[in-house]
Amino acid sequence: MANPSATITCPGCGGEAHLLQPATDEEPYEPGEVAAYRCADCGDRVDVPVSDDEDDGRPEDDG
Repeated sequence: MANPSATITCPGCGGEAHLLQPATDEEPYEPGEVAAYRCADCGDRVDVPVSDDEDDGRPEDDG
């Protein structure tokens, strides 16, 4: 299982968004949970579903 990336590119402004709650050995992320990020530039929150596949750090496209 892959843990979420520490940073991703914000889909709103292209800035750097940081993971709000890093995984630990005691509390790893499980598939189906949501990794929350906050953009350092625009302040937006970005929620990324965690999967058991390798995460490329990009939010899924709904359209």
